[in-house]
Amino acid sequence: MVRKLTQRPSVRERGVTFPFDPLRDMPFVISCVECDCDSPDSYDEAIVAGWTHITFAPFALAENSFGFCPEHRFTELELLAVKLQDEQPGKDAP
Repeated sequence: MVRKLTQRPSVRERGVTFPFDPLRDMPFVISCVECDCDSPDSYDEAIVAGWTHITFAPFALAENSFGFCPEHRFTELELLAVKLQDEQPGKDAP
């Protein structure tokens, strides 16, 4: 179908938005890395509630984001300390 430039787009055409934005175009479902707490309804609610290190995971089974809930969140310094501890040589040696 060829549409003249003066015609208004149909309702279906107006509903499509590009480029794809997962925060806008997908329902927000987040899981805590440490526990099985309830998910906030939106990304903004998660931020306000205190969720940290939210990562988009488009291929997860039941959720599309992972992060740390307010009860299990880490500060940047705590995460760095855990990472450095995991990288210590000889940690797994018998």
